[in-house]
Amino acid sequence: SRQKIIFEALFYHTPDAVVLLDQNHLIQDVNKSFEKLFGYSLNEIQGIELDGLLANAENLHEANEMRYLLLHGQEVEFESIRFGKGNIPIDVAIKGIPISYQNWSTGGYAVYSDITLRKTQEVKLLYQSRYDDLTGLYNRRYFVEQLTNFDYAFDGTVSVIVADVNGLTL
Repeated sequence: SRQKIIFEALFYHTPDAVVLLDQNHLIQDVNKSFEKLFGYSLNEIQGIELDGLLANAENLHEANEMRYLLLHGQEVEFESIRFGKGNIPIDVAIKGIPISYQNWSTGGYAVYSDITLRKTQEVKLLYQSRYDDLTGLYNRRYFVEQLTNFDYAFDGTVSVIVADVNGLTL
């Protein structure tokens, strides 16, 4: 049917990694993007429980919560780390989409978007917002942030000298 052709085109050709799950959270099908992102072929993982494959001990609890909500008919969306073949960590945005028939859960889809580049850029921007490029020392902005956290309820005296050296690179 036309609807099936449209669905298959979307499932198999989307740039996001997509996995089709049954009502027991077992992998039924994956697209090529999933195979590329996580390094597993469908033949290797079909019938395996998804969280046991991609989650580790540190994030298994959140994965179990997501599975519970998904299999009880709720959409879920969050960012986390999942692990590809060889236990390689991958920053991903995860969206769980339930599938139900006559108010009965028949499984769902998990869609993974690779956000590694964005997370790397966020870390770089955070570093640049706190450290001086030339010296690697904390910058003025960081110092001002820390002053707001400073506990003035002690009996000692503190003096701070701030100097700006223009043309230091020369």
